[in-house]
Order: sequence, then structure tokens, then C-alpha cells
Amino acid sequence: MEPVCIEDWEELARRRLAPEIYDFIAGGAGLERSLQENIRALERVKLISRVLRGVSDVDTSAPRLSPLQSARTPATPLIVAPSAHHQLAHPDGERATLAAANQCGAPLIVSTMSDTPLETLCQHSTEPVMFQLYLYKDRGRNRDMIQQAQDAGCSALALTVDAPRMGARLRDRRNGFDVKRYQKRADRFGEPLSSEPPVLGQSGVAAFVAEQLEPALSWADVDWVKNQTRMPLILKGVLHPQDAEIALEHDVDALYLSNHGGRQLDHHVSAIDMLPSIRRRVGESMPLIVDGGIRSGADILKALALGADAVGVGRPALWGLASAGAQGVAAVLRQLIDDLALSMHLCGCASLADINQEIIWTEHPSYQGETL
Repeated sequence: MEPVCIEDWEELARRRLAPEIYDFIAGGAGLERSLQENIRALERVKLISRVLRGVSDVDTSAPRLSPLQSARTPATPLIVAPSAHHQLAHPDGERATLAAANQCGAPLIVSTMSDTPLETLCQHSTEPVMFQLYLYKDRGRNRDMIQQAQDAGCSALALTVDAPRMGARLRDRRNGFDVKRYQKRADRFGEPLSSEPPVLGQSGVAAFVAEQLEPALSWADVDWVKNQTRMPLILKGVLHPQDAEIALEHDVDALYLSNHGGRQLDHHVSAIDMLPSIRRRVGESMPLIVDGGIRSGADILKALALGADAVGVGRPALWGLASAGAQGVAAVLRQLIDDLALSMHLCGCASLADINQEIIWTEHPSYQGETL
């Protein structure tokens, strides 16, 4: 059966991937309550369709993202979120993901942990590419990475600020998962690169983070990064409204609201729940990106109506990649974009500018009745 929704793509990917690789991609922190909450938070938000609006064509282009895209208007508010080691899902790795993103007009944020050199990706991209940065203890290394991204022509820099330590990813601990063992292994029938057996109860990813990344991130680090580059700076991992206000004082160019896909802190609030409060705090001038649990065009529409300018999708792109390489990623993105256009049409929205809280109903007490 041809996959027709994200859940179909996930099941196909689960069957094709080695179990420990599937767990690395699919898993969350602790007992994965945050992972589940990301889905539930979107389910709690309901759409109220407007009728008789005379809508015949729907425009999904996202002009608010133009400052982050070298002044080019993306064809869609859908962003392929940064995620590590795409060659775990398919031998073509980030090359395939980028080709699909270009084909669909969806901006791509390349991870620090990409398996493909950033310069290679930028050289082969027909659309602007953004770069996600983890802050290393070695600032010289960070300085080189930032310069590399700028020289390669990246349109923006996304600094991840919610990972001073690795969350308790229990699936990886149970599997003794270490990326080095499984890179370039795309299915359950491949052989691991290393003959060393996994160390059960330990995570090689967590060990790498503890050894290499800065555990004491501060606003001074944000200022340091901003002073290293001319690229617009996005802060990824913001959830608290007070942090969003402080970001304004530090001249951040955009905020990426995220709980890291539920992979850092169990019992974490979802980004979608915090989105309206943060939008009120920062006003309309600050571009906001949000991710976590996006599985349909209706989910994208809900996020836009609650105040986002764009949404990030991570796991769905990887499910498509694992299932069918670049063609799979493109099919996933097209399904989401087509479903967004359909949902917009059914709610009476001809363009992103028409989307607002008039079409939202949520059970959250602070919003009941506000749209009616």
C-alpha cells in the first residue's frame, strides 16, 4: 500500500530500519511523556472553519521567513528541522533530504551532526540553506564552523540552546547505541562498521555530548555567537516567555520554539502550548518557528493560527528518507503541503495572511470564547 499519511511512512520506516536505529530516531526522554504530549497538545486544538469566503486558490508562500532566506520568499511555511546523521536512515543521507526539500520549496536547516559536508550541500542546493549550531567547549571549533557556514552561503544560523546535557534517552541506553557503530548502515540486514559489541546501559551519543558540548550556556554565549557572524541568528529551544523577552534584548533575529522533539526533558511542556504566550510577549515583529508533533497539514494550520510563522518537521522527513530516499522525503513533504492547502481552503483562508485565531478553538481556559 502506498503511504498516504505520516503514520504510514513511520510504519514503513520501522520495518526497514534496524531496530536500534529506529529507536534512536523515534525515541524521546525518560518514559517519553513529552513525546506523547507534543501530539496531544495539537489534538487539543480544534479548527473552526469559516465559510462563504470566496476562496478558489490557496497561496502557501511564507513572506515572513524572507529575512531568514536571503530575502527569498519560501514556497511554504514548512521547514525541514535539523536532525543528526541522515545516513543512519539512508546511504544518500542529507543529500537526499536536501534534494527533496529543494523540490518542494521547503527550507532545510542542516544539523551540526550532518554526515555530509556543509559546503557540499550548499553547492548542490537551489534554495537557501540554514545551519544549526551546537556550542562546543572548544570555541575555536565553533568559530571555524560559523565561518564555514557563512562562507558556504548559509542564509541563517540556528543556535540550539536546550541541550547543555543530553536528556535521558532510555531506548539508546537499553540498546547501547553508538552512532559510530551504525553510520552508513541503512537496514536491518547491514553489518555494523565496528566489531566492538554495544555497551548496554550506556549511550555513545550522551557520552559525546558530555565530552564535547558546553554545559553552562548563557546569554553571554548568545552574544558571542552573534558577534561572530553576519548571518541572522535564530535561537532554537526557547519555551519560556521570559526567555523570549530576553532574546529581544539580545537582538536575536528569530525564535525557534521547541522541546527538542521530546528528547531532552520528560514532562516537558509542548512548544505549541507555549506559542500563544510567547507571541504576545514578543509582538508581531519577531519571526517564530515551532516544532513538535507536526503530523498533518491541519497541524501546520493550527500552529500558524496560534502565532507561528513556520513549522519544523523532523521525524516525518526521516521516515520518508528511510522508506524511499529522496523520493520518500519529497512525498512526505508534498503530502504535508497539500494537506495544508486543503485545510486552509476548508477553513476559508486564501493565504497565510488570512490565518488567525478566528479559526481556532482550544480547551485551554485562556482561549475559550476568544475567537467567537
